[in-house]
Amino acid sequence: KMDAFSIEETVYVSVALKMTKSAREKEDANRPRHFFAVVNALDANGELVSSSKEEYLFSLSQDKEEQKKQFLRASFTDYDIASIECTLSLADSSQGENALPSGKNEIKLKGKVSRH
Repeated sequence: KMDAFSIEETVYVSVALKMTKSAREKEDANRPRHFFAVVNALDANGELVSSSKEEYLFSLSQDKEEQKKQFLRASFTDYDIASIECTLSLADSSQGENALPSGKNEIKLKGKVSRH
């Protein structure tokens, strides 16, 4: 789930990260997973205003409350940002510490910016 909202001069983006039940039941479910996030801020015409690229580590916590608190967050100066696109890509684990996006297991999220 992705939320994007503007307060004063800043757009805040939050993506809740949650492992599916079937993924939690796999043998290697507790293994941390690297993934990459590209968050694009777009104007009303769909033109790119700003972009953020980050690498994240997602790990399944045994603590139920901790599982609910894993978020990806980004913020942008609000230059008439109308919508946000976020692409999450699981890293290619065969690359070890030099992992790059695999091109597989990609999730694309889109949403409008709510104004407060």
